[in-house]
Amino acid sequence: MEIMKTIMMRQMFEPLMMKAMKRMSKYKKETMMKIKEQMEAEEKNPALHKEIMEEFMALWKACDANKDDVLDLGEFKVFSMKHNENNKRRWGESKMGSEEEVEEWYKCCNMFTPSKDGLSMPDFKCGMDVIRSIMTRRMFYKTFRPLLEGEMMKWGCYSKECQAKLKEAW
Repeated sequence: MEIMKTIMMRQMFEPLMMKAMKRMSKYKKETMMKIKEQMEAEEKNPALHKEIMEEFMALWKACDANKDDVLDLGEFKVFSMKHNENNKRRWGESKMGSEEEVEEWYKCCNMFTPSKDGLSMPDFKCGMDVIRSIMTRRMFYKTFRPLLEGEMMKWGCYSKECQAKLKEAW
């Protein structure tokens, strides 16, 4: 049951991630370098990471207009816009998703606690974890697929027909 749930979530989140990656591919090279530098700086400096997370959490709380500890769709749209402004200030540019994408993101993250309408911080973090798992899987396949295919050919582990099916699956 858990495996099916995970697969369903990946299927829901993957199109969102692809849209975000397409947007990010339009960033200037300088912006991508700033993002990379910030991530590296956060890894090396826990105080900086804490500061950025505190800013993020303060924004989340400020956008919870009715103070019920979850963001409804309207509050989440405001949060997304302001978070985009913070990224723009930090990096020089930021390309927020369309209103439709923000709504899709909300819908996907809201699935984690279907009994309560509204997006909690744990819901949002779960959504980010799904995105990270998709990215990790993509990076794994991009890195290791050619190696695995080469090894299969080298050792003759699979017929060409099987290799073709495996490539198709990837």
